[in-house]
Amino acid sequence: MGVAWERARNYRHEQETEFMERYGTDLADPMAGLKKKLKDDEMAGRLSSRDYERVTNEIIPGYLGTLGQDTHPMWRKAQQYLMVYQSLRVLSTGIFAQFVDAGLVAHRAESGYRKQVLPLMRELMNKEGRTEMMRVAKELGVWQRDMLQHVVTDTMGALSMDSRTARVQELFFRYNGMHFATNFARMMSANLGRRLFKMYAEDGRADLFAELNVSLEEAQAWLNDGMPLGFGKGHDNVNGALHQFVDESVMFPDPATRPRLGNDKRFQLFFHLKSFMWAFTNNVLMRVYNQGLSRFRSGQGMAKAAAVLPAASLAAFTMPLAMLGMEMRWMITDPNRRPATGSMAYYFEAFQRAGLTGYAQLGIDANLAEEHGRSALFAVGGPAVSHFEELGTSGPTANSLERSLPAYPILGALRDLARAE
Repeated sequence: MGVAWERARNYRHEQETEFMERYGTDLADPMAGLKKKLKDDEMAGRLSSRDYERVTNEIIPGYLGTLGQDTHPMWRKAQQYLMVYQSLRVLSTGIFAQFVDAGLVAHRAESGYRKQVLPLMRELMNKEGRTEMMRVAKELGVWQRDMLQHVVTDTMGALSMDSRTARVQELFFRYNGMHFATNFARMMSANLGRRLFKMYAEDGRADLFAELNVSLEEAQAWLNDGMPLGFGKGHDNVNGALHQFVDESVMFPDPATRPRLGNDKRFQLFFHLKSFMWAFTNNVLMRVYNQGLSRFRSGQGMAKAAAVLPAASLAAFTMPLAMLGMEMRWMITDPNRRPATGSMAYYFEAFQRAGLTGYAQLGIDANLAEEHGRSALFAVGGPAVSHFEELGTSGPTANSLERSLPAYPILGALRDLARAE
C-alpha cells in the first residue's frame, strides 16, 4: 500500500511539473484551465504571443485585483470610500450620458443591415416581444441582475470593495437609472447581433465574421443548429463573438480595455471614471479608424474620400443623442451653462459627450483646468484628485461646499426650484 501511494504521489508530482513547464502555471491555480486554453491557442497560432502575454500577465490579474504590488489596507479602503463619494457626487444625472448607447448599438450594424433596428423597436412595443428579447439577453449572459461587478466595479475602477461600499454603489446605480439603461442597451444589442449574425450567415458574409474571429462555416453551423445561445452548447466561438458584438456596441469598460496602471490597485483612484474613455477609444474609435484606413488603402482616386464615411456615420448616430442628453441635463441642473445653440462651443460639447475625442479628452481636460486657474496635472487624475485640488485652491467657499455634496446637480436644481416658488 505504501509503495502504491508513493508511486501515485510521484506521478502527481510529474504531472504538476510537466503542466508548469508547458503552461507556466500550477495545476492548483483556479485559472489553470483558462491559462491552458490560452497557451494552446497561442501554440496553434490562434493567439499571438504578444496578446498571450498581455492576457496572462495583465488582464487576468486585473480582473482578479492582483495586478501590481499590494498597498496599505488603509489606502485601499480610503480609495474605496473616495470613489463611492465621487460617484454619488457627480453621477446623479449619469443616465443622460447613456443616451449615446442607443446610437452605438445602431452604428455597430454594418451599412445595409441597419434597418434591422426597426423590427426590434416594434418588438419592444408588445409584452411578448420584450419577454423574448429579455430571454435572449439572459441566455446569452449579457443581462446582469447585479451590475456591481460588471458596471460599477469595472467602470469605476474599484477592483476590491468591501461589502458596505459595494452595497452603497449598487443601490445608487440602481436608483439613478444607470443599471436599467445599461441592461436595456445590452438587451437591444444582443438581439440585434443575433439577427445580424443570422443574416450575415445567410448572405455568406465571411468578411464580417472574420472581424469577430469566426469563420463562415462556424456561423452557418450555428444557424443550422437553431442559433443556440450560451456557452457549452457546441458553438462557443459564435457566442463569444456575440458577446464581443455587445461589448463593442454598449461600452463595457473592464481590465481588458484599461492600461496596466489602470488595473493596479495602488492607482485605482487616478483612473476613477476614466475607463469609459479608454473603452470607447479601444472598442469603437480604433475600429472606425481601421475601417477608414482600409477604405483609403483599397480606394483609387476620389474613392479614397470614402475613408471618412465610418467616422461621419459614427458622429451622425451619436452626436444627436448626446445633444438630447445635454439638453435634458441642463434643463434639470444649470441652464446658464448651456452654450448658444448652433455655436461651435455647443457642437464641441456634443462631440465630447459622444466620446469622439478619445484619448485627446485628457488634453482637453488639462487645458480647461488651466483656463480656470487650476492645475492641468490634477485635472487628468480623476474627479477625486481634481475636486480636492479645487477645494485646496479656492478654500471652503459656499459654492465649493455645495459642489461637494452628494448628488449636488439634483440638489442645486431643487434649490433653484424652491427659490422660484
